[in-house]
Parts: sequence; structure tokens; C-alpha cells
Amino acid sequence: MAARENQGLQIALIVFVMLTIILSVTTFIFYGNSKGYREAADNAKKDAGKEIETSRKLQQERNDLAIALGFLGTEPTETIQTKTQAEFKKYADLFEAQLPPDQQNYAKLVEELAKTIEAKNKSLAASSDENQKTRDELIAAKDNFDKTLATHESDKNKALEAEKANQAAYIKQIAAHANTTTMAQGQLVQKDQAYQTLQAKAEAQVKKLSDALKQAQETVQSKQGVIEGLTQAAPTVPDGRVSWINQRDNTVFINVGSDDGLQRRISFSVYDRNATDAATAVKKGSIEVLNVRGPHLAEARIMESTNSDPIVPGDIIYTPIWHPGQIQHFAIAGFIDFDNDGSSDLAKLRDLITHNGGVIDAAMDEKGELTGRMTYQTSSLILGKAPTEKDLPKVRDSYTALSREAEAYGVSRIQVDAFLTQVGYSVRSAGASANTSGARSLRAPSETPDRSKTSGQGFRERRPPAANGNGNGAN
Repeated sequence: MAARENQGLQIALIVFVMLTIILSVTTFIFYGNSKGYREAADNAKKDAGKEIETSRKLQQERNDLAIALGFLGTEPTETIQTKTQAEFKKYADLFEAQLPPDQQNYAKLVEELAKTIEAKNKSLAASSDENQKTRDELIAAKDNFDKTLATHESDKNKALEAEKANQAAYIKQIAAHANTTTMAQGQLVQKDQAYQTLQAKAEAQVKKLSDALKQAQETVQSKQGVIEGLTQAAPTVPDGRVSWINQRDNTVFINVGSDDGLQRRISFSVYDRNATDAATAVKKGSIEVLNVRGPHLAEARIMESTNSDPIVPGDIIYTPIWHPGQIQHFAIAGFIDFDNDGSSDLAKLRDLITHNGGVIDAAMDEKGELTGRMTYQTSSLILGKAPTEKDLPKVRDSYTALSREAEAYGVSRIQVDAFLTQVGYSVRSAGASANTSGARSLRAPSETPDRSKTSGQGFRERRPPAANGNGNGAN
């Protein structure tokens, strides 16, 4: 047992010694290597310190260079390069020649700018010399101007002295001619007034002639279509015929009515059925419309008739105031006196015309006052008593003006007595009573006489347009 225990201790001791030896060897080996590693680490640390110092120096130099170029030291290199390129583009036009890309640096930029500044300085120096030369010339010119001005000032003073002497002489001459000038001015004013008067008269005459020409043109235009009809038909065309008579009631019936535009109170003169012209024919009597009975039928009372030549069926009726389907226009001039009593009957004449459907375009009263004006529609100028030298100038002027207008418009003239006769108006007296003897009714013959057998140019019957528009109106 003891031997085995010693053997175990020996083995354990041997193993311990071997492990110790191995550990020693291993320790020695690792210690040798660690020393090399420490030396390498120390060398690398020394090299890194040198690199860091070199990098720091380079960074400081770079920052100093950026500040020297006008940038912030903290600005990145890319930013500095971008700004540098932008400045080169900005100042490229200042260079004498475009720099190539490999020469676009601040040193070259400064060099080129220096060249440019030097060239500009030379140019400014040359300009300064030129300006100085011009300044010297201006000073010389001013000296010459001052001398010339002094000479002119002396000449002016001499001229002023001479002018004063001349003015004294002129004052005397002006005083001598003052009266002559005043007289000439007076004559000039008189002549100017006379000229103005003549000019006004001439303008008035021109206006008057222009108005007359205008009236004449309107008249020619309006009358042109009427002329042919007037040359083919008698100037006085009957307005209708007596259809039948009731002697008992002193009334007649005529063949015009509502379709012809007939109205109550219109008066007609009555002529023989074979009369040729109302202006020259003998009037048989007169009638006044009482009632309009139908389209072409009206009842009228006999205002005037004679037993020797009574009104019979077929007799024609006429008035210058009214025509079927037409409105007649009139003008009145002169002193109107129906019964020669010295009083004006102008109001009665107006009523007579308007009640018979006529229109008064222009008229003058007994004092010469004018109302209205003639037109191309005016058909007749009714003339009363013409003014004499004893009448007022205004009355004479108005009468003359209306007469001239009638002539300008081609208006026919008719005396008031003849007009009243044609209208059928008469002053009711004992010698002009209606024939009522032998109460009887007369009817118009079915056929009218053959007017071609009458001598001269007789009445041509009017045929007003029918109500149904077929053109077949009643006679």
C-alpha cells in the first residue's frame, strides 16, 4: 500500500514538473512575443501621432488658405470650389482673353485683374489728358466769348443811345399822327359795321334762297306724280251726284257715304249734270249733309235752290274742301270779310273748312300774325282782300310771304268769294229760299248721259275705293 502511494506521488510529481516546465516554456515564448508586440504598438502609436500632427497642420493650412481666398475656414472644400467657379464665370468678361480651364485659379485671376486694371488706368489717364485739353480749350473759348461779349455790350449801349434819340423823334411823329389815327379807326369801325350788315343780309338772302330751293324741290317731287293726272282730267272733278230728291222734306240723297270718309255738316255746291267746270259753271244751289246713311249714301238738306232751275237727280255736287278718301289742305291770306261789313270773318272761314274735313296749314289774321306754314300738301291759297299802303307793314309782309310760299310750292290761288260759292256756303236771305213747291220725290235715271256729246272737257266722275277692296266703288 505504501509503495503504491509513493508511486502515485511520484507520478503526480512528474506530471507537476512537466506542467511546470511546459508553463515556463510557454510563458517564456509568450513573453518574448508580447515584447515585440509592445514595441510594434509603440511604433504605430508614434506614427499615428505624426500623421495626426501632419493632418492637423494640413487642415490648418487649408483653413488659412480658405480665409486668405475670402472664404470661411469652416466651409467645405466642395462649397469653396463651387463659389470659385461661379466667381470665375462672373468676372470672365473683365479679362482681356478667356482663361482656359487649367488656368482658372486665383493667382491667374489676380494677374488678369491686375492687367485689366492697368489697362483701364491707362485709358483713364488718356481720358484725363483729353479732358484737360478740352478744359483748356473751353477756358480759351470763354476768354474769347468774354471779349466778344464786352464788344457787343459796348455796341448795345451805343445802339440804346441811338434808339433813345430815335424814340424822341418818333414820339413827336406819333403825336402828330394821333388825330389821323383816331379818325382812321373811326372810319374802320364804320366800314366794319357796314360790312357786318352786308354780310348778315347776304347770309339771310342765301338762307332764303336755300329755303326757297328746298321748297321748290319738295314741290317738284310731290307734284310730279300729280301733273300727269291733272293734264288728263279736268281740274275740278265732281265729288258725287244727286241720287234722288224729296221736295216735301226739302232733302236730297247723294251717292257718297261712310266708305268715302264723308261726315256730317259738309256742304256741297250743286251743278247741272252736263257742267264742264265748277270754276266757270253756274251753280244751281247748295246742300249740307245731315246724316250718313250707308257706305255710299248720305242725306242732305237743300240750303239753296231756285224755282227756275231746281236740283234734279243726276246733278253733280262739288266742294274744294273735301274729296272722297282725301284730306284737303289750305292756306289763308288777306282780310276775310264774307258780307262786306268791315269785320273779319276769318274764324267763320276756319270753322267752315275744318267742319268740312279740311286742314289749314297756314293763315294770317287781320293784324298780320302768321300761324303755321305751307307744305307740299297744301292745295289752295284762299285770298281775301289784299292789303294796301294804309295797312300795317306786318300785314303787307305776311301777305307777301304767303303769296311767295304759294308760288314756291305751286299752290293754286282762289278768291274767297269763289271758294265760298264752290263750297256751297251762302248768306241766307229772302231771295235765296229753297223750292218746296209741289212736294214730290224724284229718282235718278238709271243711266247717266253720254258726256262725250258735251262740248269741252267736262267733269270726270270720281270712283272712291270700295270697302271690299275690289275697286268697284259707287258713282
